[in-house]
Amino acid sequence: MQSALATQLIESLTGSAPGFVSLICLSELYWVMDHTHKYSKQEILETLQILLSSTSLVFEDESLVSRAVLSYERGSADLDDCLIAERSRTSGCDFVYTFDKAAAKSGIMKLLA
Repeated sequence: MQSALATQLIESLTGSAPGFVSLICLSELYWVMDHTHKYSKQEILETLQILLSSTSLVFEDESLVSRAVLSYERGSADLDDCLIAERSRTSGCDFVYTFDKAAAKSGIMKLLA
């Protein structure tokens, strides 16, 4: 039901009346695709690329999102961790500490152990 409603909404958007995707909404979308629907990483990446290329959507800090998606594509960290790391970099932080071994292994964060 929610998927059909979301699809209907997205299809109603236009370049002159676009929808806005905040970083929090993007994070929630990722969580649903990954944890609820069990999409593969490739399926998630394909979905994100389609959304990012749409002229009917405006993303909060699109350049940050694009860098985070690229980091997610190339590494072992979740998209959420990549978004956190990119936001931290744009805020002047050299690194982020984490308990997440996959995020630390990807090189975008430092393991706190």
